[in-house]
Amino acid sequence: MKNKLIIILLVILLINPASFAAGANQPTESFQRLARLTATGETMYEGKPGDTIAVRFDLNNIGNTEAYNINAIISPAADGSVYPSIRTSKIVPYIIPGMSTQQASFNITIDENAESGLKTLPIKFEYMSAGQQNENPNTVNFDIIVKINKPKVEAGNIFTTDVSFYPSNEVLPGESFVITYKVENVGETTIYDIKTDLTGLKENNVTMTQGLSSQSIVSLAPGESKTISYYLKAEDNAKAGTREFKYSLNFLKDITPQSQTSSVYFSIKQAASMASNLVIENLEYPKGTMGLNQTATVKFSIRNQGMSPARNITIKAEPIDQGGLVSRTVSTHKLNSLLPTEIAYYEFQFFTTEGTMTKNYPIQISVSSMEDPMDPETKQETSQFIGIFVKGKEEGGDDGPKSTPKLIIDKYEFEPQMIEAGSNFNMKLSFYNTNSSKAVKNIKIFLTSEPGATTNAQEASSSSVFTPVGSSNTFYIDSIPPKGRVEKELTMFTIPEALAKTHVITANLEYEDSQANPYTSKELIGVPVVQQAKLSTSELQYQQTGFVGDEIPISTQFYNTGKVTLYNMMVKLEGDFNTRSGEYFVGNFQSGATERFDGSIIADKPGDLTGNLVFTYEDSTGESHRVEQEIKITIEEQQFDPMQQYDEYGYPIEFGPDGMPIMPEKNKGPSMPLIIGGLIAAAVIAGIVIKKRKKKKEEEFLTIDDEDEDLKIDE
Repeated sequence: MKNKLIIILLVILLINPASFAAGANQPTESFQRLARLTATGETMYEGKPGDTIAVRFDLNNIGNTEAYNINAIISPAADGSVYPSIRTSKIVPYIIPGMSTQQASFNITIDENAESGLKTLPIKFEYMSAGQQNENPNTVNFDIIVKINKPKVEAGNIFTTDVSFYPSNEVLPGESFVITYKVENVGETTIYDIKTDLTGLKENNVTMTQGLSSQSIVSLAPGESKTISYYLKAEDNAKAGTREFKYSLNFLKDITPQSQTSSVYFSIKQAASMASNLVIENLEYPKGTMGLNQTATVKFSIRNQGMSPARNITIKAEPIDQGGLVSRTVSTHKLNSLLPTEIAYYEFQFFTTEGTMTKNYPIQISVSSMEDPMDPETKQETSQFIGIFVKGKEEGGDDGPKSTPKLIIDKYEFEPQMIEAGSNFNMKLSFYNTNSSKAVKNIKIFLTSEPGATTNAQEASSSSVFTPVGSSNTFYIDSIPPKGRVEKELTMFTIPEALAKTHVITANLEYEDSQANPYTSKELIGVPVVQQAKLSTSELQYQQTGFVGDEIPISTQFYNTGKVTLYNMMVKLEGDFNTRSGEYFVGNFQSGATERFDGSIIADKPGDLTGNLVFTYEDSTGESHRVEQEIKITIEEQQFDPMQQYDEYGYPIEFGPDGMPIMPEKNKGPSMPLIIGGLIAAAVIAGIVIKKRKKKKEEEFLTIDDEDEDLKIDE
């Protein structure tokens, strides 16, 4: 027995236990017919204390057999402020067949004493499957969130009111936005040492772009208020969802510290990198002077330069002044959808009637689309103005004394034709007296442009898009004779934050006739503005040398430092070499966004390897751009050391300072020859041990026999 035990111990010591486990616990799969439930529906609800809210959702069985014995378990909010109003086991069907959907609904109640905030109600569905072998039910878990809006109550004598978001309370990842609210003293005494804090920035993936999250107000007199602003930015990797900030007020009322805390909610949306984008192109219309009873034809095309279909498209071309230029064709067209890169062509006709007066008639061309007809937030719109000058009926031509002069802008020109935001441009205006017998005099003209059409939310309410350079926006003309013209040239500056679109300058005209009768009129001037597309890249990261067969990583970061989206962006490795992950389609690259390219070049021959990392994109006008970063790598043949020694596994043997091999740290298992050799060695050792023990026993036996013989002789 001892001999067998020794053999077993020796075998265990020589054989790696891992070799026994290699084939153990192999999983086996078999096809089963099972039900599988999922739940879909709205997960965000809103109400105030005391409200009852109806929750509706769909239960989808996407499995291949029926689900039965379905039960719903709806838990109240952790603080008990929101709870289900009925027995939830009654709200779900008993059986849902495979590949089918059934609706369910229930009510939840908000407690009358609930505080403002977001409350989570966990929901669990249990069900059995017709193909299920055990008795434990399957489960589906998800949460619904209830936003409680508790009416504001007075704390001390201070209220916070007019909470606003600019440009919107729906923010894209990487987008800047502003939160403002008003702190107002509604009491009868002055409040001192007011401090306001905004918390929850880090938890909501938001950072401050300027200023501090804690602000102070020295004092507020009765009836006085002050607006607090926070300049924020959503992080580039912020996940979509509803977020909550808390803002608090701490102040002294009659030397007594007071405080109050409120919540403000906003949403981070999924980045619309694949959105549609419609542009107006190839615009044709009469540039000269038209007479009466003539037809003006306006032609243009619209192109979808986005990455997804544009839907529910409306195309309009309408005269601003309907009294002189009338539509001869339908002024509105509808289009169900327009695919990416697809182009649609349109033609509109306008007629100059007998009663048309001599003047410039503006026509507004507008194109709008709406992804979801029920959601106005999905609407996108672009427009452009053109002007058609008509030489028509002169006022007072038949009435003598009733004739009144008309002063118009019959043409205008820009240099350059497309104005870049942040630059100067020259504007030439031609003022025309349409009356054939009366002069106009004492002419005052002042120009205004619409505010708010900028990319900067803080300046949206006050800044004008255009300002004169070296002159006033008001100028004076002494007189213009009948049928006469006077031209004026101005240099205008476009603010850097101007949106890329056609902006409108309004020319306000005040003048008199020869009897000093005053007249006023307005002329609209459409000014096309574009934003410069700016792409910045960091230095390329790659090794300068390599060997044939190496895979050489290439990486860089790139940034949209301009104020407009870059469309259809593609990053690509180009050169006489093979690549891995050599192309990256970014799509629509939002302003302020950051991206990274990671690819690799596979060297297949020695020599100087050259190529480029190429960025291509389109700007807001549809113009294509190309940016290149040069790549230079020296490729050499692989070098092998003939003195290098390798072990039986193919690993190189390293030697220490003493000339002895360094044992590798890898956990190598024994090879099959070693295992067989170990078994043979164990068997030999066991045989020797057994033989020695047997010989020893024989010697002991012989010794005993000799002693017995001696005893017999003595007897």
